[in-house]
Amino acid sequence: MWRYNLTVAGYNAICRAQQDACGLCEEEFDYGGHDFIGGGGEAQLHIDHDHGCCDKEESCGECVRGFLCRPCNMVRLPAYERLPDILRDSPRFNEYLSNPPARRPEAQVTDRDCRHPRGTLSKIMDAFFAAS
Repeated sequence: MWRYNLTVAGYNAICRAQQDACGLCEEEFDYGGHDFIGGGGEAQLHIDHDHGCCDKEESCGECVRGFLCRPCNMVRLPAYERLPDILRDSPRFNEYLSNPPARRPEAQVTDRDCRHPRGTLSKIMDAFFAAS
């Protein structure tokens, strides 16, 4: 998270806004049964950012677009971005690129985002607060 200038609260807010799912394919992130990202292994989500904004070593944080699953971050989105403009006709990809989840109003930090990184416990707590 430090590489992308994301705080725990900012990270949590984006996850909450994306409903703990990939910003493109909407497949739910697998936290590996742990209450932290990666479940002790490789991260289950990838931080997507506009590579044209900052240098390769560190991000300003403003170029973070959202969180993607590995296939969307490593294959699908890069392939789509390499297409000529005339062939970029996917509403889903175009919406993600023009209105990224990290910049939407629902991704604004709230009090409950200021806790530990999201995971299974966070999902249970969100369900509890949504029911009340």
